[in-house]
Amino acid sequence: MRPGSLSLRLALWVGVLGLLQAVGVLLFSYSTLASELDAQRRVVLRDKADQARYLLADMKDAAAIRDNAYRLVELVTGHAELHLAVAAPDSSEPYAAFSHEAMESAKRLKGDTWGTDAFLDWQIQGDGRRMLSFAAAGESKDGQPLEIVVSVDRTEDQRLLRELLLTSAVAAPFGLAVVFVSAALIATFGLRPLKRFRETAAAISTTSVSRRLTLAGQPTELQALGAAFNSMLDRLDDGISRLSEFSSDLAHEMRTPLATLLGRTQVALS
Repeated sequence: MRPGSLSLRLALWVGVLGLLQAVGVLLFSYSTLASELDAQRRVVLRDKADQARYLLADMKDAAAIRDNAYRLVELVTGHAELHLAVAAPDSSEPYAAFSHEAMESAKRLKGDTWGTDAFLDWQIQGDGRRMLSFAAAGESKDGQPLEIVVSVDRTEDQRLLRELLLTSAVAAPFGLAVVFVSAALIATFGLRPLKRFRETAAAISTTSVSRRLTLAGQPTELQALGAAFNSMLDRLDDGISRLSEFSSDLAHEMRTPLATLLGRTQVALS
């Protein structure tokens, strides 16, 4: 059903436009935030891998790595979402892994990215948590090749993105209601000049056809309509004036023959 009120129709269109804009802003904000979080995580992972590579280059062999594991632990201390593992190509178990997530990441990336610096986005089996890992090639002091895997749990990032969507979904109805009501008020106020047309049209009669719509102060869009309205009234006024003149002329022309006919009829009757 199409709304009968022009103000309501305009308010609905403005509300639809506001909804489209809100959806566009939300999608842009979500995409920008997700991209920014991903970029920050990648910078942190690469930085931690470089620090671990520097520490490992000062350790003589696997035994030294295990004995100095605390130095590697300090790299992720205070960052509960970060996990670090150090592995070698000829070992089924990593030399150092300081969490279950670190063990999983070392096994997951082992062989696929060996000898290259690469990122991998994956999920932990069981709980489905998303992880982002960075595998970097390194070596110990005696030249033994090593694989450094630094991983970050993306659970917090996903929670932040979900809260953004939830907050937007909760706030959207109130925002749209404000937009709709504001648009209705603006449309009602903006259409007030049309009342002059209604008032002038309602006041027109055969005795007051000379009234005209005042164009001073009218919006630009209504001035052409007002001029056409006044032109129509001019034509009506001219037509009524001609009709009135014709009636007067007709009465004048008919008066003499009717008076003669009336007088002769009275004589005949007498």
